Amino acid sequence: MLSVQEDNARCWRCGYQLRNLERNICPECGRPFDPDDPTSFDRRDPIALRRRKIRNAILVLLAIALLTPFFAMKLLKARVTLQCADCGAEQTTYRWELKLPDWIGFRAPGIHWRTGVFQKAGETRTECAAHTFSNLAAEIGTTGGPMRLSCTCDTDTSPTINGKVTTIDTSVNVLWQAMNPRNSSTGVSCSPKVTRGAGTTSSDLGP
Repeated sequence: MLSVQEDNARCWRCGYQLRNLERNICPECGRPFDPDDPTSFDRRDPIALRRRKIRNAILVLLAIALLTPFFAMKLLKARVTLQCADCGAEQTTYRWELKLPDWIGFRAPGIHWRTGVFQKAGETRTECAAHTFSNLAAEIGTTGGPMRLSCTCDTDTSPTINGKVTTIDTSVNVLWQAMNPRNSSTGVSCSPKVTRGAGTTSSDLGP
């Protein structure tokens, strides 16, 4: 009776060494094998297999370490709607951002978009050539618990979020700052309008 002569020949089922056995049956688990058929037993190098298992285990642990923070993330949503005091036209800016765990040390870039300027259904006033957005309504927070903030300003003041003047041009940057997880509070108010060239700085007009 032929016997297996290969040093790395092992049973497919239990890994028992099959070299120089008197019978073509694994004495450990009883699985038969054919010495003339290399596919009936495992010929792989056990040391290489062990190294591959260790490598795979390390890769799995690294993947878990890298992906765990993303499963703990929350989706932050914010929007601000500005309404023209003269004609009632509205424009809304949206921003979505994934809240990363605090220990990561940086914020996700997020996405944002704006709607076109439109008037409410039934609005009969003629649309302005240049809008004066004095009414502001904002929602900032997670899907389940957003903060709802609003203010209505007169012609001499501008709506602000956390002290930043909020216009169509600055709304994205204002929302980015308002959604900062380190903020202890967020509020809206009306600030006196200022014009450039009269001692105005960029911080007066928002980011």
